[in-house]
Amino acid sequence: MLSEIVEWAESSDSTIRKAGAGTFLALTDITSDVLLPLPANQESTGEAVDAPDVLAGQLFVRGWRASLQEPTAAQAAYRHLAAWLDSPKFQDVQVLPLAAQVLRGYLARKAPPVCWWARPAAPNWDGLGAHSCSPS
Repeated sequence: MLSEIVEWAESSDSTIRKAGAGTFLALTDITSDVLLPLPANQESTGEAVDAPDVLAGQLFVRGWRASLQEPTAAQAAYRHLAAWLDSPKFQDVQVLPLAAQVLRGYLARKAPPVCWWARPAAPNWDGLGAHSCSPS
């Protein structure tokens, strides 16, 4: 199921891409009762490329990247990813390597300043996208 949704989110057709990104974000919303489980360990272990955890991790990375690159879903995707990073539902060994893979490379250069998504509770955060990276 996840592979199909990720393929939609990566589609060249904007309608399918928006639907895929929206569905991926709904499935990764940690406030939801239906949360897709993360693979147990995202660290590079030298496992075979077709190992279930490795494939699932690659799907999560592709889904996050596609959602972050879809203009209609990008802000929600950054909020969801920030919530994953802050959530006690996930162990650091699960979510930190995944987030690093998502933000690595070209996408990282296009991302908003780190303070925007890593510090949503900062005093100068208005919750609507306006932000300041300077301390208040």
